[in-house]
Amino acid sequence: MKNKILHIAIIVLLLITSSINAQVAKPIVRAKVLKSTVIVGEPVEIKVSVVVPTWLLGSPEFPTLEIPGAISTLPDVQAENVYETIDYERWSGIARTYLVYPQEAKSYTLPNASVGVTYSLGGIEKSPKTNVKIPQVKFKAVIPESARSLEYFISTTQLKIEQELDKKLTKIRVGDSFQREITISTKNSLAMFIPSLQIDEIDGLKIYFDEPIVENKKKERVGITGGERIEKITYFIEKPGDYQLPEIKIDWWNLKSKEVVSSTLKAIEFYADSNTNYISELSIQEDSTLTALVKEESKHNTWNYLLWTLIIALLLFIEKRFRIIQSIVRKIKNWLRKREELKRESETEYFKRFREACDENNLAEIKTAFSNWLDRISINENWSDVRELSEITNNTELLLNAQKLDEILFGKDGKEINWNKSDFLQQVKASRKEFLKIKKMKAESRRIPPLNP
Repeated sequence: MKNKILHIAIIVLLLITSSINAQVAKPIVRAKVLKSTVIVGEPVEIKVSVVVPTWLLGSPEFPTLEIPGAISTLPDVQAENVYETIDYERWSGIARTYLVYPQEAKSYTLPNASVGVTYSLGGIEKSPKTNVKIPQVKFKAVIPESARSLEYFISTTQLKIEQELDKKLTKIRVGDSFQREITISTKNSLAMFIPSLQIDEIDGLKIYFDEPIVENKKKERVGITGGERIEKITYFIEKPGDYQLPEIKIDWWNLKSKEVVSSTLKAIEFYADSNTNYISELSIQEDSTLTALVKEESKHNTWNYLLWTLIIALLLFIEKRFRIIQSIVRKIKNWLRKREELKRESETEYFKRFREACDENNLAEIKTAFSNWLDRISINENWSDVRELSEITNNTELLLNAQKLDEILFGKDGKEINWNKSDFLQQVKASRKEFLKIKKMKAESRRIPPLNP
């Protein structure tokens, strides 16, 4: 009798578990902008939370957010446990906060992105990875009216500008040189927003610039706390006399006081003494050139003299414009740096990382790289998982290979599955090529105007 009751209880328990599995609701992802209107350069906090009706099995996969005109980061801090009551039931999950730094004054919308979730279906049974779309919340970045006349706009809670010389300028002479190191540091702002210095030419001084050092300051489990830009300038003294290195002033928007303030580096004044032992390299060059011209003039016609004169004039012109050229070069380098950042986050680079992961023998890295590439290529599309990609590109082998990889990584131990990373890579390549072809055809069809019947 007891055995019979026990059998009935087990059957009832299995039926209840099966019923729970069938009725478990899908995860929910919410996004909340903690401040809907910010100043350009001010970080926007976007809290993304995912909750499930049972419990999570592993950490959710939060995507990289690609927002045109803004820099998005996901600080490596501990995730926040969240709870929510839905239809009188307690749901639980995890939340993480993105920091988005807008670079332009305009309205922004979160891109089409999804959080990858694996959760319990009741008991020990787990769900397949579920990609749940993040709501496309909006925020706005503006430049305050009182700051719109600034030549360069930067917003931060603190901006310091400091300098250091490699020697005292009390006993300096013609032919000597000294180095000036200027450090600009900010709080709660990225280093890339710090402006480059504008150093004007000074008669009697030759000025040389090192490549600036631009880097963000970080703290463990906090993330980016500010930025720093270090510029090293070398001054070479060509003439004796009194000199002044003009003050450097940076106007910036204070996010705390909500006003334009200035940080100033005081001017440096010094006297350079003459040096009878110093012979200018330019003077030597001019003397030797003049001697050569006299010799040539005795052998050839005056056209050679005019040619040499033109070359010397051109060199002097280039030297005077060297500062302008350096400024242009710095702007080009900044443009290239931004272009490199965009390249790192392009679909091509994500696919390259996936291909490199396939060259290694780590299935977890292959899975991660594939998921990241899949999220990247599906941005602004109406699909987000491998099943839909396989349907769009008519490639069932891709889906089978992806499912086998999941079974190897997350299935029961001891189950032998025939899977080859090279075959998987080839199937991904084929689907990628087909999808990009389809996407290109759609783009071209939108550009063709309708025919007039």
